[in-house]
Amino acid sequence: MLAGSQQANCLIVCWGVPLRDQIGGDSNCVPSDRVSKAVRKTADETYVTTYDYQHRRDPVITTVIREHGTDEEISAQPPQLFEHEQFLLQRPSDVFFQDDDLLIYHRRRHIRRATKVSGKLLSWVSFLNPRVWSYNFQRVVYRQVPTWWLRTELWSHWRKTGNVDAITACWMDELLIRHEPLLGKYWDARNSGQLTTAKKVLDSHIDQIVPMIEIEQDVSEVCLLPIRPSDLYAMGLSKDANQITTRPQDCFKDTNDRISVIFNDVGCWPDSPGGVSNCRRDLVNGHTTIRNHVMAESGNEYGIPRFQVEKNVQSLKMIPLWGLDGRTPNHGVIDNPLETEVDNKIASTNTKRDIAGKFIPLLKLFVKGARSKHISKADMVKYSHVMLDMFKYFEHKDYNKTWNSKQVSAAWVEAWLTPYSDEPDITDPSEWFELQKPSMSDFRSALGIYTSYFFIFSVQTPEDCPRVFQSTHHGISSLFGMLLKYRRGATFGIWDHAILWRECCLNISPAQSTLPLPVQSMLLAGMGLAMRLAYMHADVVLPCTPLFNPVWEGDLGTDEGRLGHVKTFTRKVQFIKDIRTAIRAADVIVNQYGFKDYQLLVYGAQDREPEYAIDMAKLIESCGLANNVVLKGFGKPQEILKDAWLFMNSSLSEGLPLAVAEAALAGVPIVATAVGATSLVLTDPDDPALCYGEVVPPNDPTGLARAQISMLAMAGPWAEFAGDDRVVLPDVLTSKDVQELSKRMHEKTEARRHLGMLTRQVVLRGFHGERYLREHEQMYWIQWHLAAMRKGGGALPGLRDEKGTGGQGFVCWVEDEKEGSGNLDGSGRW
Repeated sequence: MLAGSQQANCLIVCWGVPLRDQIGGDSNCVPSDRVSKAVRKTADETYVTTYDYQHRRDPVITTVIREHGTDEEISAQPPQLFEHEQFLLQRPSDVFFQDDDLLIYHRRRHIRRATKVSGKLLSWVSFLNPRVWSYNFQRVVYRQVPTWWLRTELWSHWRKTGNVDAITACWMDELLIRHEPLLGKYWDARNSGQLTTAKKVLDSHIDQIVPMIEIEQDVSEVCLLPIRPSDLYAMGLSKDANQITTRPQDCFKDTNDRISVIFNDVGCWPDSPGGVSNCRRDLVNGHTTIRNHVMAESGNEYGIPRFQVEKNVQSLKMIPLWGLDGRTPNHGVIDNPLETEVDNKIASTNTKRDIAGKFIPLLKLFVKGARSKHISKADMVKYSHVMLDMFKYFEHKDYNKTWNSKQVSAAWVEAWLTPYSDEPDITDPSEWFELQKPSMSDFRSALGIYTSYFFIFSVQTPEDCPRVFQSTHHGISSLFGMLLKYRRGATFGIWDHAILWRECCLNISPAQSTLPLPVQSMLLAGMGLAMRLAYMHADVVLPCTPLFNPVWEGDLGTDEGRLGHVKTFTRKVQFIKDIRTAIRAADVIVNQYGFKDYQLLVYGAQDREPEYAIDMAKLIESCGLANNVVLKGFGKPQEILKDAWLFMNSSLSEGLPLAVAEAALAGVPIVATAVGATSLVLTDPDDPALCYGEVVPPNDPTGLARAQISMLAMAGPWAEFAGDDRVVLPDVLTSKDVQELSKRMHEKTEARRHLGMLTRQVVLRGFHGERYLREHEQMYWIQWHLAAMRKGGGALPGLRDEKGTGGQGFVCWVEDEKEGSGNLDGSGRW
């Protein structure tokens, strides 16, 4: 209750967690820095808010209104009773008597004796007094140091000093956990092999156990080695479980306002620096409606996180491609397979039946596809089957036993040296230059690298898993999204930062790589095939930048148009942009008003919609605008906008028009149609009534024409930005008006530039990280709903090319119920 306040508002906050068998009565609580309950009392109502910490950074908060002994749950937020109420929910730091009086538990005579002993040096006679000996060796513990504090100090010391090695720190951490009194029954049951009983003990006391053992947040969120509650459920030690949640069963759970996403990063977040890592950090930290399930590939297993790995993270799977564990295939998306399951895979992998009969044919087909310069759609479908069959193979067979077999090594060499005289797209090995010819050492090196590249294929996926998969690249490991799409009904998204294929061509080259040239060629060949497959099967391709990347994605994803038209990656001339209205507006300006110097340059990829582009060319000719309107085709914005007097967008429909934002960043004044969020780009964020660009209704040539003249001449509402009195644009323009306005257009160049720079400031202020987060969040939700729609439509159709009925070249996957002999022609599946 606020002192001195006339209101009867009261806030009661509980940080302790009551023991399970004492809930509802007078209970002893386990101390915790977490808020367990908050009671807000007003003059009329009482609001009781409880916190369920299924995830330490993401509690489930429930609020009820208590009236006449009954509780009615509400969905709204409880009222805020006091200003800065969030600070009242933070646990006070000094809550013990000894924090104010360190000697409160000591008797007066003990204090006197301690003062006498510490105040002067003892003589040799005093050392001979047995009473002094007994006093010096006395040790009294008034308050036991909590486990969470000891663990926090241990791991904080390990991170900051480097004086304790990781193995010793893990051993000490286990000792501290074993000495926690609340876990006594758990360890007794676990040590005696009663694992079911041990789990029941955890379930019944987990709310009290977690506060007593949990490391402070600033240490635990950047450290992977401490034992977590999920490790106790897995009957393991540090990093034996992937779940970050308190209970494993709470890890994957979608709701109406929170969805789960699997994402795959390679060599970046959370233990490596770089631009991609920073972008992933922003998404993980900033998305409150997204529950992330991480599949992070790293070079080894002993990396230390540079970014927090708890907030908005449900599970974390680090996949070491090289390291101390020798690529042991004991990894899973949410739950790891047991060691007995790994042993069973090893025992069931038969060299002749499985490796030679099933895997080697798949490997040879992969190499054949990698060696192909251009791949038809039908062959793309065939190679899609190959990758999916590899996934299924490693669901049941051992990864290391397969790749390390002599048969695979021999087949690998044979696959790269096999001549295909009837395949003009595959170069015959006899035609290779001398420096292109690989040695046996080169073959072994390439096979070893590919063994790491394909390691993600061994990761086990549950039947019920998140519906959304996103990869920050289009390499081999991104094809895990293809597996989830056709085997689990998820959607496959690619979030390109730097184009991986482009970067690989730069980095895996004689100029920058120390690998032998034949090894470089083999690596790039496989990456090229993976890139084509990834773009073919991706549901969403989200470029990190609107410049350059979309063009690369369009060309690479369609093999420069051989596999289909590039429709979704670059700007294009099509009806939705409504070039027709822009040309008609030019007709009004030139032929009706008489501005003969008017020039309209229309930029867009004309070859994407050639029929529409031809119609527009005919319209230009029929209006007599050949000298005034030019269809320029595709152009670079930075070159186009630097000399522009005005930017016009005449679209019939838009979302958030990126071209308008680009023009604003270039400081070019803007006239646009009122569609989508166009006006948002032009409006002052501090004053919604102030707009720095002209917005007109769509499909209005006259309105669009007058808006351009008004902006170019800085007339009408724009005169004030030129420092002039209001210049009214006449309803009917005479030849004299045209001359005066034309003169004014040339005189007001600096004023237009000033207006354009105001729009630039709007974009810089209003379209920063929040927009970045929002658009990615929207893409996640779109993918999630798309997966739900597919699931609602029944089973996915079979995998087929453009001749099937799947529509528009999409490739879908189905399994036959009966296992075949492993052939790939669609007649049977093993």
